[in-house]
Amino acid sequence: MINVLADRYIDQLSDYLHPEVNCIPFHPETGPDKKNLSQADALLVRTVTRVDESLTAHAPRLAFVGTASAGSDHVDEDLLQKLGIRFESAPGCNARAVAEYVATAIVLWSEHRQKPFRSLSVGIVGAGKAGSEVGALLDHAGFKTLAYDPPRQQRDSGFHSASLPDILSCDVITLHLPLTRTGRNATAGWLDENKIRTSQARLFINCARGSIANEQALLENKSVRGSDFILDVWNNEPVFDDEVAHSAFIGTPHIAGYSLQGKLKATHMVTRALHHHFNLPDPGIDQAPVVEAVTGLRNSSSLTEILNRIHPVQQYYGQFKLLLGLPGDEKMIRFRRLRNDISLRNEFKHMRIQESLLRSNPLLRTLGLKSLSD
Repeated sequence: MINVLADRYIDQLSDYLHPEVNCIPFHPETGPDKKNLSQADALLVRTVTRVDESLTAHAPRLAFVGTASAGSDHVDEDLLQKLGIRFESAPGCNARAVAEYVATAIVLWSEHRQKPFRSLSVGIVGAGKAGSEVGALLDHAGFKTLAYDPPRQQRDSGFHSASLPDILSCDVITLHLPLTRTGRNATAGWLDENKIRTSQARLFINCARGSIANEQALLENKSVRGSDFILDVWNNEPVFDDEVAHSAFIGTPHIAGYSLQGKLKATHMVTRALHHHFNLPDPGIDQAPVVEAVTGLRNSSSLTEILNRIHPVQQYYGQFKLLLGLPGDEKMIRFRRLRNDISLRNEFKHMRIQESLLRSNPLLRTLGLKSLSD
């Protein structure tokens, strides 16, 4: 029997584990129990649990660590390698969900600011799995996009990065970089005061990590030039800055990548790696296709109304704003609870709406929605 200590919020985890795996759940607010750690052969976490020496020191049997997330900056990978502990993440698991968040947010902003969305140029900083999916979806929807990723150009002869001046001349800049703090291509602080001040962008989006963008510079730029920003990640997260959050066009509690399909994909990716490491067969359950019928919309519903129904990002912002003004300790707890308790949405290709709405709003079909009659 293999003892696996796992974050209780990893979706449908028990369905994906082999019977020989003894799964011991822990609550992410309190973290793994030291007694359970001492008996753990494997650890499964999400981004809210820091895996470092203070944890591994209590886990002498630990042989495998997996995170059910695309990002891994919460894990000290160098330490795990030094200790001979196998590490796996779930790269790309939430790429489509992030792309739909970005596309929805841009269209909502363009409708509010009365800027035709197909006239907008979008600079995508970071062309990994999430950034590439953002580009593919926006291209399909008719946006003009540029992708900036010099490190990828160096290692991938088939990829050509846009220049930094071209990116800074775009109407929208959206960040999809991994967080790195050392080395020639360190990304911490990438969107700095100088880039913000010299850019032509009227909308900045950060769905990567809070430390990649200078929030105070975004705030000042909004007051001086009227440029908007949308943040899903925050400096000093989860104890975010109230003024920055209040001034955002949209602010959400690190849930851009949250979709039912993305969560289940992450669960399967990390459990598949776990089974492989311990030489167990992967149960590999087949999920029944999800089809959500979106009802309650009128033929006269505006594009904004439809988008808020199929991707309630502004509703998320309303819930998030209830955290403004709370003391730091309480804000931390409420932020994490909001992330844990928020309802997972379906990705667009799993949604069906009235054919009449698809005809009157062609964008919806390009985003992946289908007719109720399909």
